[in-house]
Amino acid sequence: MDLRLPLVVLLMGPLACIPTPEQTTGDTSAGASASATSGAGTDSGTSTSAGSGEVTSATESTGDSATSTSTSTSTSGSTTEDESTTCNFICDDTCGSDAALEIDGVIRCTPRDPCDVWAQDCPDGEKCSAWGSSGGPWDAVKCVPVEGEALPGEPCVAIDGLFSGRDTCVAGAMCFGVDPDTLEGECVDLCDGSPDAPICAADAHCVVANDGALNLCLPSCHPLDKTCPEGQACMFIDEGFICSTSAGAGVGEACTISTCADGLTCAPGPYVPGCDESSCCAAFCDVDLPDACADYPETACVSFYDGDPPPELENVGVCVFAP
Repeated sequence: MDLRLPLVVLLMGPLACIPTPEQTTGDTSAGASASATSGAGTDSGTSTSAGSGEVTSATESTGDSATSTSTSTSTSGSTTEDESTTCNFICDDTCGSDAALEIDGVIRCTPRDPCDVWAQDCPDGEKCSAWGSSGGPWDAVKCVPVEGEALPGEPCVAIDGLFSGRDTCVAGAMCFGVDPDTLEGECVDLCDGSPDAPICAADAHCVVANDGALNLCLPSCHPLDKTCPEGQACMFIDEGFICSTSAGAGVGEACTISTCADGLTCAPGPYVPGCDESSCCAAFCDVDLPDACADYPETACVSFYDGDPPPELENVGVCVFAP
């Protein structure tokens, strides 16, 4: 019985969107099978655990749309472009109001092609940042000015909305876990390496989400240790356990990937006593301890993994109906 819950694509891509804490209940795409390989869906918004504290809903966003203007004349069938009216990274107001961003009196324009969040290939003084191109959760990347000096682990501010892509973090970091009212959060490292071989510090796990727009090093955790900060929970996301903001749902309550309280996980409904939803929260347990699920009648501590678990997680189980 594999109780790992597959992440359902939301909006785009092979991985789940980072979940939104204010979504405490709702339909999920989970479904149970004999092997319990189908599980809870993810939130349709966000923000995993904004993030490191999931963010809630978008309040405002701004985005640059690459445009250029040119003047061409035809002579003997040839066409030439007037370079004086072509918009580049730093340019005059020929970008237009929808494509230009004024920082300290300088008009900056978006690049013609998307940047690479792994390579960070934007011009000096800029960084490749995830943003919400349609005003909602992060779904694209673009070059934005580096507008602050906050380092990973330090407080930061999201500029012009949750999903604008602009913040006060240094290059190589992103303001995450942003409060939708104050727009304050904490800088987190972006993953190094590549999508196939991501690299984070030893105490962090790389979460790639939102069709690759997000690549964040979020704090690792053990689901039985309860070491996550207050208001967060240890969640299984992108093949690893990370601390992320939780909505605090209890055992037996309907859930999505980000809603269960710390010490709980979102499990397929048919395996959770009293659950009438497609998925409900169930308690983690230690498979090596007798009566690990004594507080949850009709359940047994079943291994979280189907097959060989990672050595450091081999005792992780979930209190569900006995197989």
